[in-house]
Amino acid sequence: MSRFAPLSRRSFGAIAVGFVAPLIVAALAGCSSVGQLAGSPAPGDGAGSPAGQAGSGSRVIGVIAFDETGNLSDGAPDSVARAAELAATTLKGNPVTVLVRSASADGAALGRAIGDFDTAGVQMVIGTNSERDAAAVAKAQAARGVPTISLTSFSDLAILLYGAAYVPNEEAVALVDEAARRGYRSLAVVTTGAPPSQALARSVLSLAGAAGLDARIVDGATNSQFQAGASALVAAGVPLDAIVFASGPARAAEMLSTLKGDDRFKSVGIVGNSGWALAGKLPPALKGAWYTTVAGNGFADFAEKFRRATGATPTLNAAMAYDLVVLAAALPQAAGEEPYHPEIMTSESGFKGFTGAFRFGPGGMVAARSYVIATVK
Repeated sequence: MSRFAPLSRRSFGAIAVGFVAPLIVAALAGCSSVGQLAGSPAPGDGAGSPAGQAGSGSRVIGVIAFDETGNLSDGAPDSVARAAELAATTLKGNPVTVLVRSASADGAALGRAIGDFDTAGVQMVIGTNSERDAAAVAKAQAARGVPTISLTSFSDLAILLYGAAYVPNEEAVALVDEAARRGYRSLAVVTTGAPPSQALARSVLSLAGAAGLDARIVDGATNSQFQAGASALVAAGVPLDAIVFASGPARAAEMLSTLKGDDRFKSVGIVGNSGWALAGKLPPALKGAWYTTVAGNGFADFAEKFRRATGATPTLNAAMAYDLVVLAAALPQAAGEEPYHPEIMTSESGFKGFTGAFRFGPGGMVAARSYVIATVK
């Protein structure tokens, strides 16, 4: 069953006529025996990607997919495309067609995607993770009154652009607060060099000082570089209390293996990130580690659904893309004739999906998410 539902009807009543009960909205996706999607075209695969389409309904949703190499869950790089297709396939009986197009450095590819969306008459666009590309798509679609929800922190309601990004700083607040609560004094923050890894590492580093923690960056681009960097810290007399991995769990376990048998790291704490909640069973080397994650069990539930359908691990953005496709399908059933009106999209009551409770604030950006601490069993 879909986990997606409005949190409340409170603000919709004055805006839309004929609001449908939340229970109906929650049931839109229904129960579906989704088949294997492992053969789905990945963004950037030449002729395969521009032909990407899932579902057969009259309401058309456009998705600008993107590759996520170096993501924080060790997930499939094409997870956003797969998640969008999975959502459309799961929404059996709901009038939705999802067109998946790829984003790349090639401006022509984005132009073709916009042209395809115009031709198909899409009613909402989801993606990308590029502020520049999201703005270009939103400007083109706003002329037709079509909203764009990007996976960035940029929003502009003048062009109907909403931002649904995960904000590294929000997660870092929860992580640093927990580290301080546990009495840590010094952290090694490991970055692989990939953009999501660097963003989280920078946020942790910037907040640690204010919390009275000594945080140092360790280069984790390779296992040997990580080992050398961590060893250099303890050799310099840094009282290392924990290692924070801004990486996927498999990469973290690989790096930790280089420290095995070194008594200097025997009691050092291991800290992960929210991407780990999507990775399924974590490596034994991470037992006892803790990590931040969005409140609720939605990530794990989505990951199980995604793996069952595709045989792959998803990413954080994939979970959000799935929820947004279901949102695009659900609102017309729940909110009447103008389901994507800004007043509805920015309703104080918000929405709930696999990614937990979320709402678009008055400016169109998803309001701060709530993070909790999980422990690897």
